[in-house]
Amino acid sequence: MGRGRNVAIVVIILFLAVGVFAFTVRVFPVSYQESYQVDVPYDEQQAYTVQVPYTTVEDRQGTIGSTSDYTLEGGYYTWWNDYIPLGRDIEFSVSASDTVNLYVFTSTQFTNLQEMGSWTPNEKQLLDVSNGKLGYHVSSSGTYYFVIRNPHSGIFGIGKKNVGIYSALIKAYWQEEVTKYRSETRYRTVTKYRTETHYRTIDLRVTLWELITGSYHR
Repeated sequence: MGRGRNVAIVVIILFLAVGVFAFTVRVFPVSYQESYQVDVPYDEQQAYTVQVPYTTVEDRQGTIGSTSDYTLEGGYYTWWNDYIPLGRDIEFSVSASDTVNLYVFTSTQFTNLQEMGSWTPNEKQLLDVSNGKLGYHVSSSGTYYFVIRNPHSGIFGIGKKNVGIYSALIKAYWQEEVTKYRSETRYRTVTKYRTETHYRTIDLRVTLWELITGSYHR
């Protein structure tokens, strides 16, 4: 009787030992798929706008002088002056109640007119017009004088008369190179990232308890 009890105890102890071993020692091989996230680079074409300079030639004009409803006494003259760069084209126009003379002078020629009273030399002239235009091309940069003369001075005061200047206008015309900008679309390569789900196989050994409950998954 005592011997049988001892055997039973030993069996129980072995059973418990086997159970503890089975539930605590990782002896069962398993495999499973595990997902994970990765950032994957990729290239993308990105549009952007730039301002591109270019040169072009444009027509320009400017007023040197003008008058209207002006009375010019017989034998007298009036003038305008300005510095004018090389290459400009001048249009000197007048509308008057009687005939007048138009002149273009350089600075030296105008000084000669004032000091000596000489109407020549001059750069250009248009005589005896009541409505007319005098055109002149500036071949050298400098100060120019534009003169309207009333030639009706008479003789010893006889025949002298005033002339009404309805309008007078001196304009300059030229072409000028200017820089402008235009918008252009260009493209550049930029690197971006997108998140992808990947999978990997996990191989490991588990205990009987982990195998039964599935608790070996991370």
